[in-house]
Amino acid sequence: MCDWMPQNAKNKHQIFHIDANVLLNFYLDDDPDQHNTAQSLFNRSNTGDIDIKINTFALGEVHQNIIKKYNYEYDKIAKLNNLFDNGKLEAFELKNITIDDLTKEIKKLKDIDSYMSIGDILNIAIFLLDTEAKFFVTFDTELNNKKIVSYLKESGKDIHLY
Repeated sequence: MCDWMPQNAKNKHQIFHIDANVLLNFYLDDDPDQHNTAQSLFNRSNTGDIDIKINTFALGEVHQNIIKKYNYEYDKIAKLNNLFDNGKLEAFELKNITIDDLTKEIKKLKDIDSYMSIGDILNIAIFLLDTEAKFFVTFDTELNNKKIVSYLKESGKDIHLY
């Protein structure tokens, strides 16, 4: 279990957004350490205290990678869909935020770090615009940017890098 996700969470009903790389490492098990960390999110005993979301943009990236690796094998996609069906993962749909708000947030993030990839900027912007979410979980070390981390903290949010 991760130190930021205790069994008896003091802050009940926490909302986490996960990056595509977290779901891919859980699903593909390419890196055992990252797989175990990702697995701890989905195989927790405090189900109901933590909701895990992935935005539809990042979910598309996951599907693309699974299709590429498994050449359209339906059972591989079905395994991913089981996470949604079992209530362990929720899609945060872009329709829940306005294009104007998303555009403004992307611009702010780009001004903070002009070198960050547009995919990372989009994922962080969507996370920031989900008013319920407090934590963004990723294995992407490029997001370990002091200015971005500080901006998230100012917004009452946090990022967990592994």
